[in-house]
Amino acid sequence: MDDQLKDAIRTALRVNEIGRASPYQLSFAGKGKSGASFGASQGDLAAQPLARDTLWKILATNDVPRAKIASILGQLSGPSYSNPLSTEDDRLVEQALASPQGRDLVDAMDKTIMDGVCQSVSECEDAAAAANNSIDPIAKLFMALWINMTGPPTTLKEWVGGSEVWLDSHRNKIAPPSGQVSSAMIINYLKSCDYFIANPGNFPHMQEAVAAGAAYL
Repeated sequence: MDDQLKDAIRTALRVNEIGRASPYQLSFAGKGKSGASFGASQGDLAAQPLARDTLWKILATNDVPRAKIASILGQLSGPSYSNPLSTEDDRLVEQALASPQGRDLVDAMDKTIMDGVCQSVSECEDAAAAANNSIDPIAKLFMALWINMTGPPTTLKEWVGGSEVWLDSHRNKIAPPSGQVSSAMIINYLKSCDYFIANPGNFPHMQEAVAAGAAYL
């Protein structure tokens, strides 16, 4: 993957996840099984061991006692619809995230997550190529944002590789692409997924994020 596309994905991902907010603070999506998250990539403490390990290191490097770290992570690593921390503990975490050591560790986590997203997009490119398909660059941006939201692709990779697939709760069957996977095709794919069926108002924001990333292509 070339640096141009990586820059486009990095920009789109940040806009999609946090907009103009700081990555060095806790966020709460308040949906599904999501826990507290942080970083430009919104590492999820309920879903990603890397995020939990990173926050542990951040708190430890800021001299927070192990028992306190364990308590904080225990509260933040389950589904969280609002901030469960006390005012004192919330201030402790926010100060640690914003510290020089905290910022460096958050940036390192974001790089690891970003590298994983790019690797997954490359795997989709390979799957498409094996079926004599290609993927439009804008479609790759949509895929990258979806991968960061949902994890390494399985069904998506099968689809770009030329397979007919059923999405999520099996309400929607998507015909395989032939030739180029266009942005219109991936938009139809995403809008047929349970998440966007339940949250259609979130899709325009994803489109705005893709537009921000597309400026780098």
